[in-house]
Amino acid sequence: MLIIDFAFSDRGNCCLQAPYTLNCINEIKLHNVFIFFSISKSDKMKEKRIDYGFFVLRALLGLMFFFAGLGKFLTVQRIGNADLATMIGNIGFPWPGIFAWILIFSEMVFGLLLLIGWKTKYTVWPLAFILLVAVLGVVIPGSLAGGALRVLGSTFFFHLIGITALILIFIRGPGDYALSRD
Repeated sequence: MLIIDFAFSDRGNCCLQAPYTLNCINEIKLHNVFIFFSISKSDKMKEKRIDYGFFVLRALLGLMFFFAGLGKFLTVQRIGNADLATMIGNIGFPWPGIFAWILIFSEMVFGLLLLIGWKTKYTVWPLAFILLVAVLGVVIPGSLAGGALRVLGSTFFFHLIGITALILIFIRGPGDYALSRD
């Protein structure tokens, strides 16, 4: 059951405040008007579909990052990390070899944590930072080298959509089937 709290200001205006649960009734002032209603079955189903949607989004992003890190790891094992370290050095990071390994393991570990839904409020930020650095350090400079109109290419929007999805997971939560509900 939800309670909607309408508070009347000194001027007689009515404004909708945040929904309160039954536990918060003691904190609500006496001059407020309460409207009690229950959530309909269709609202519950809609909320369930949204939770499933965030589960799918979280799982796909987690898999995307894990396999991106795994691909880098297998490439480093096969031909060495010279290409990845060179790219990281060109961005401006000191000790590019060390940062290459940090990137690989960050993508794999935080991707798995996102996949299983453990502490998603914290695990999304390193992944969003990785995407932001990739956009600012690789995608945009690479696109500008080929002409200013190439900035709006699919790689730029791919990274932008990834950052947006991670922020949405931070705001909304992990959805269903998560190990923690932060």
